[in-house]
Amino acid sequence: MQKKSLAALMLAITLLFSITWPVRPLSANQSGGEDFSTQEQKDELAELRRQEAELASRQAQIDAEMAVVRSEVNSLRQQSNTLTGQLEELLREGKILQVEYDNLMAELAAAKAAMDRAIAEYEAARKEVADKQVEYEERLIAMFKRSKQSPLEVLLDSDGITGFFTNLELLSVIGRSDQQILEELTAARETAEVKKMVAEDSKKQYELFVAQKEAEIELLSQGIAITENDIAILQEQLANRSSNLSALQGSYNWNQSLQSSIDARQNQINASIAAQAEATRAARAEATRAAQAEATRAASAEATRAAQAEATRAAQAEATRKAQAVITQKPSAPAASASGMVFPAPGNTYISSYYGWRNFPLNPSVREFHTALDFPGSFNDPIVAALPGTVVRVSYPLPNYNYGGYGYANYVMIQHDNGLQTLYAHLKTINVSVGQYVQKGQRIGGMGSTGSSTGCHVHFEVRKPGSPEAARLDTVNPYPYLFG
Repeated sequence: MQKKSLAALMLAITLLFSITWPVRPLSANQSGGEDFSTQEQKDELAELRRQEAELASRQAQIDAEMAVVRSEVNSLRQQSNTLTGQLEELLREGKILQVEYDNLMAELAAAKAAMDRAIAEYEAARKEVADKQVEYEERLIAMFKRSKQSPLEVLLDSDGITGFFTNLELLSVIGRSDQQILEELTAARETAEVKKMVAEDSKKQYELFVAQKEAEIELLSQGIAITENDIAILQEQLANRSSNLSALQGSYNWNQSLQSSIDARQNQINASIAAQAEATRAARAEATRAAQAEATRAASAEATRAAQAEATRAAQAEATRKAQAVITQKPSAPAASASGMVFPAPGNTYISSYYGWRNFPLNPSVREFHTALDFPGSFNDPIVAALPGTVVRVSYPLPNYNYGGYGYANYVMIQHDNGLQTLYAHLKTINVSVGQYVQKGQRIGGMGSTGSSTGCHVHFEVRKPGSPEAARLDTVNPYPYLFG
């Protein structure tokens, strides 16, 4: 019993000081000042902080640009509203001017008609005066001839004495009547001429008013055209700046999404650290309790110290033997499926994203066809060849980077002897080169999160070029090949 307790105590202490944790260092409040992370995790967290600082800088720049564009948009809207108000006022003035113009045109037409009537009256009066003048002149000539006759000649031409006096009286009456008629006609002609002059002056005044209104309408029309053109220019500028604002808003939302991914990863690491710190404290407490119990038992049983020492030596020898056996034991080959493929991340069969349609992780509002199975893990976990074959393609733009780039970023493609192709993407490290022949289960790289990735994993594709069952990029579902 004592030997088993002592062996358990030694095993707990050995495990306690041999465990390392792939997590971000905790703060003093979280870990009591101890650092449970590896150098790789420190590098990862430093990279996250660098990306966060770069993201914050870009976000600040976008915020500043958005503030400027919003100010410009608001200014353009105010200018457009002001011009629109001015245009409405000009249009109201135009309607008023048009009414005044129409009234003046009606009055001008009436004045022209009045002038035409006055001219017609004047011409009629003038003609009548002229006709009467001719008739009056003829009578004057006849009367003049009569006036040359002596009373005796008038008497002789008359029918008796009564006719004589009648002819004398008639000549006198005709002379007076013609004179009166001529004077009345002359007065009527002069009145008609005055009316004609007044009508002509009235027409000229209305023509002048009409010309002034036409000039005002033309000037107003030019103002309306200029204002409408200014509004059109402002509307075009407003549309351009609004488009710029939409583009900036898209960049802002994308950065927010990236920041959320960084925050999620940091929270994941902190949660792992907290859990591991608690587990470590519990293990230490258990080890201390076991050691204290053992020490109490040892102190209370002085007589058995020799036996306990022997048991300790035996337990140490057994632990040494087991440790040497572990050291000299060769790693077993990765488990193969019925198709002969082994898992690309040995010992990891958990799938975080399946083959087929899904919401794009970096923008869940977009649907995409996922051409692989995703196996999550830790940075630089070994990635092995699923089957033997020749490396036909290597992309390594980000050597030893956890994050960065776009698309697949760091990846390897292998052509297998059975016609299949496999692809391993988002790697951190790559250990093979194009043209190299690799064996099944041979390490080809380390797991990462480079390219369009939201966390550490391997993107594993199986391609079957020319096959009718192949989908996008000649891919087929890897699941039957790994789990069949």
